[in-house]
Amino acid sequence: MFRIEDMVRLDKNENPFLLPSSIKENVLSALREVEWNRYPDSGYKDIKDALSLLLHFPNKFFVLGNGGDEVLCLLFTAYVQPGATVLTFSPSFSEYAHLCKVFHARHITIPIDMADGLCSFNENLFFDTMQREKPSLVLIDSPNNPTGKQMPLQFIQKVVYENSAITVIDEAYGEFAPSTYLETLREQDFPKRMVALKTLSKAWGLAGIRFGYGVCHPDVTHKLNSIKSPFNINVLTAETVKILLREPHLLIEKTRQICNLRDSFIKKCQLIPRIQAYPSNSNFVFIHVPEEERQIKKTFKEAGIAVKFFCISGKSGSWIRVSVGVETDLNRVLHCLSQIVLTRR
Repeated sequence: MFRIEDMVRLDKNENPFLLPSSIKENVLSALREVEWNRYPDSGYKDIKDALSLLLHFPNKFFVLGNGGDEVLCLLFTAYVQPGATVLTFSPSFSEYAHLCKVFHARHITIPIDMADGLCSFNENLFFDTMQREKPSLVLIDSPNNPTGKQMPLQFIQKVVYENSAITVIDEAYGEFAPSTYLETLREQDFPKRMVALKTLSKAWGLAGIRFGYGVCHPDVTHKLNSIKSPFNINVLTAETVKILLREPHLLIEKTRQICNLRDSFIKKCQLIPRIQAYPSNSNFVFIHVPEEERQIKKTFKEAGIAVKFFCISGKSGSWIRVSVGVETDLNRVLHCLSQIVLTRR
């Protein structure tokens, strides 16, 4: 039996690469100058200035959170009353369903079609449902978690501009995709009822530091800031974020490396009979194995590999999301999948 610390951890979509030691030393040096007995600046101007420089949106467009999860919680607090409707695709980020339960919201989902080795979104059904149900909040994760598929930009734009409520475009994995919807807004007026949700947990490799943010019209920013805790970003997180945002070349380098590992892993999966690995624009790969989940879970556990299993409505077999790790870890997954196929012959 493997101890948790000895497991190959590919179940949480974490960045497998450590920050350079020089960055950590710079953070420690900055912390020596911080007055730990004082509250941080509640405006977090330095962080917002750094984000503005990086993303080319004004300082007033940012709302900061203790991870993207806090920004999501603020959005539910601001816009979702008990009994209100929230619209998403399914499957999607599990936090959406969790928050719907916490806030006693009516959760309507539009299933993603997983047929023939591809995943596709029923855009017309989603849009028609949005027009009919008039949700208080529409949540679209692009790239989608767990499929890794990116939503068409034209579809996102249609939803954003024809939705009378708030539309959240969750771009937690956007750095791994060729482009994002947020990038298209740099040269035009920012939609008044849209929030782009971003995080430094994934591509930037700061999952343990907990920092996320929303990019939105100042009217929305004002509303979210009026209900959040004034000191929700601690000094350790603040100093780390400020230092790392000055090093965007590190993001580009590691993102390219992860994407290369991802694409190679998908190609190798496709060489294994009966294994279906779906194309991905994220830092994880969605895999279908025909065998029942109980046995597949047992096989992965015995191999010391932690992956995430999903239940896809109306679909049999095992549905597995594998985070992109270092090459040796991915090779262990490939070996495990090959063994599964061999023992079923």
